[in-house]
Amino acid sequence: MACCGKNQYQIEVVHEISKERILDLFTCYQPCIGVEAVCFYLTLLSESRIHSQIREHTRLCKITGMDIKQIDAARIKCEQFALIRTYLSSDESSYFYEVHAPLSAKDYLQHDVFGRLYLSRIGAKETEVTSASVFHPQHSYRNLVEISASFDASLLKNWDAAKEVEYAQVQPEQLSVYPQRSGFDMDLFLSISTNLTFPYQARTQKNLNLIADLGALYGIKEERMRIVVGHCINNATEQLNTDMLKKMASYEQPELKHEPKNKYDMPPVLFLQNIQGGVNVTQIDKRILEYLVTDMHFSSEVTNVLVEYVLSVSENRLVRSFVESVAATWLRNKVNTVEDALKMAENKPVRRTSAKSNRKASMPKYLESNTASSELSDEERELLLQKLSQLEE
Repeated sequence: MACCGKNQYQIEVVHEISKERILDLFTCYQPCIGVEAVCFYLTLLSESRIHSQIREHTRLCKITGMDIKQIDAARIKCEQFALIRTYLSSDESSYFYEVHAPLSAKDYLQHDVFGRLYLSRIGAKETEVTSASVFHPQHSYRNLVEISASFDASLLKNWDAAKEVEYAQVQPEQLSVYPQRSGFDMDLFLSISTNLTFPYQARTQKNLNLIADLGALYGIKEERMRIVVGHCINNATEQLNTDMLKKMASYEQPELKHEPKNKYDMPPVLFLQNIQGGVNVTQIDKRILEYLVTDMHFSSEVTNVLVEYVLSVSENRLVRSFVESVAATWLRNKVNTVEDALKMAENKPVRRTSAKSNRKASMPKYLESNTASSELSDEERELLLQKLSQLEE
């Protein structure tokens, strides 16, 4: 089926493609599939990292400078050489491109079909040169003068203030650093998450922080978190439903993924579960733990020390108002490590008791004086009765 510009597309790169494989693409594939097919392949590879809610083939035309017929021909060439696999939706409106890594130069030249085609395209002499270049010999720059062209500033001669505003509006959110939490490897999570399971547009700093916090809180492994996050993606908007993510994460079974360095070095839910003799933590208590980790930004270890402390002074009860009060105090005192938390718990005890006070409230003096003078004299009583009689008449 011939593609048209209005057809939408999605892309998934099956395996990570190294710099060496890209170089092999130019050296070995380009003579056989042509420049346009190589351009199409590299554009798909680049587009797999970039997200926009609606992507049509007209975008590929604009990026590559090719018309839709050239795009279609380039696609077929890439399919023939196993660089991509193409799938079409049932209503024939959307394409799904599965991008595969090129063969290494060695494997390409030794391929029964590709190797022979390569020889027929560039000849035996150049094929021998390619075989030798696989070892990447070093070149000397001695006695050479650089003649590279500089960027031509006139290319932006039509740039104006309106375009500058438009440019600023389309800039994506800049991530500072990937959040790292004890017990959850964000780098590993992102390396196994594709654009389909976790769209790039949804990878905001706020969402990544939440995922890392929930992974550490509930002891969710990175592979399992990838599945959980995938279930919480709205396919229409490609946004992450954070409320659904919190709910699904709270029902995951906590796991201990490493040998604890101390008794506090574990997911808070598992820590509280151990205190309860293995009994599952209630959803109410999980909400309290979630507050400490996601809102107060305490580490798992600090959270566990705080929970242990609150239970010790509250008759083994987790009362949210008291937990919030202690957490706020620790936050103001910049409690960031397990050592800081242990010092706070030891040196600054906050006792909470539910016992009612036996103190007897004394009556204010002005009330006592009023009470003492509350009796009426005989004259006052007689005057009062006369007024009541007049009212009855």
